[in-house]
Amino acid sequence: MGLPPTTVEAARRRLREVVRRGEKLGLTRSDLASLPAARRLATSGLRRCWRNTSLAITAFAVILAITAVLAKCYVYHEATTSSYTSGATAASLDPWWQQQQLQRLCTISMPQQLVRMFRPPENCDMCRGLRQVDRIANISPANFKKRYTFSGHPVIVTDAMRNWTAQHVFDFRFLKTLYQQLPQAQRSQGCQLIATDSGFASLGEVFNGSHTRTAEPWHVGWRNCDERAATILRQHYGRPYFLPPSSSDRQKLEWIYLGSSGYRETMHIDMVNRPSWQAQLKGSKRWFLFPPPECYYQCESLEVTVEPGEIIVVDTARWYRETAIVSKDLSIAVGAQFDFT
Repeated sequence: MGLPPTTVEAARRRLREVVRRGEKLGLTRSDLASLPAARRLATSGLRRCWRNTSLAITAFAVILAITAVLAKCYVYHEATTSSYTSGATAASLDPWWQQQQLQRLCTISMPQQLVRMFRPPENCDMCRGLRQVDRIANISPANFKKRYTFSGHPVIVTDAMRNWTAQHVFDFRFLKTLYQQLPQAQRSQGCQLIATDSGFASLGEVFNGSHTRTAEPWHVGWRNCDERAATILRQHYGRPYFLPPSSSDRQKLEWIYLGSSGYRETMHIDMVNRPSWQAQLKGSKRWFLFPPPECYYQCESLEVTVEPGEIIVVDTARWYRETAIVSKDLSIAVGAQFDFT
């Protein structure tokens, strides 16, 4: 073991005094180096130096290992999130397949905040020149794919609920009755509840009357991945007619959204790998779309209100957004990501 710092300093002072006296007596440096105090001090210095060097090497190795893992996960994340623009296979777009691959590749996941911070810059063609969100109708899947799928331009389709009954059937009472008849659906693993700033701990709290006891506007969303509930819900809506055919519909994970009048979410961007559609069944929702920071001086922000019966399509991984419920009625919407291979 090395000597404590106070002992080392004392030895140094003693050695300096000995050196001064030795020089007066005519001793050489070799003579002085052979003194016990000099050997003891040299050994202590070497041990301390080696200990500090070892700690530095260990810390550097740990940092390299963590960096390598995060870089590996980040490269994988970017490969999957950008894959739809390069014609990837349907399997690579499947969220469950991606999760399995991520678990195989990564010891730890890249934190979402770091993913946002180090995401690659966007091509500003996605927003350059846009002054408003298009409203279209009666468009074929081929034309929709050509005009909107890869461009990143948001769009509203006004006649997209063809043959849907959801707009007339879905209301709070219908959803409450459905989920109260299926208690397990309120707790299904993977059907996570998003209740930002609303204070709901579970879907059961939403439907047991808790929403009426809060004076603040609220908003919740959840996946319909309980198969029994999903089967009933999907009797009233389907894949929008304008979306290009998909070669993989193995995992249909739509989201259901409920929100009260006056609710406004904070600006954010989604960490998803495909564009999304959202069908406004009841109520009206105002969308505020902001270009990515690198396009700030080339693009403008957009605002549009989605009315009942309309579907908005937007890539929420590229456009920053806020939404606000601007109708007096409860807002009910259903939406999902989509692929187009």
